[in-house]
Amino acid sequence: MGARGPAKTPTKILEMRGSWRAKIRKGEPQPPEGLPDPPDWLPDSAIVFYSRIGTELLGMGVMTTADRFALARLAISYATYVEAAQFIEENGRTFIISRTGKDGKTEIVHKPYPEVAIARNENANIAKLEAKFGLTPSDRCNISVNKAETDDLGAKFITNAV
Repeated sequence: MGARGPAKTPTKILEMRGSWRAKIRKGEPQPPEGLPDPPDWLPDSAIVFYSRIGTELLGMGVMTTADRFALARLAISYATYVEAAQFIEENGRTFIISRTGKDGKTEIVHKPYPEVAIARNENANIAKLEAKFGLTPSDRCNISVNKAETDDLGAKFITNAV
């Protein structure tokens, strides 16, 4: 059985919010900030997203080296969603089949393409993962980041990447 209740908010996020709870937390792991290389198995379409959004998260001050696989899952979900959305754009949401009904008459039925369900599921996955990273306005509204620190961090990343 899993843990009960909502997931705990990381101490760093609590600190950014100015919460008193951040002061009473002890021993929470603090991985170093940074953008890790994408996993080798990530497809090219997901690597582009991984790099772009990872750089944004780094600039926001919320990306750590331990977030590699969480960011990879977000990138995979995004790439899969885009692929399904492109299929739907080109082919529509449904296809037509004819079948014999219970009364023996032939009827025309519109069936959804599997890509419709794929797009819907990946959209839900993306929304959950975006929330975990603070990528939606409602998730960011309670976070305040020291702008000077994040500017220095972004400069360090760009310098190290060259």
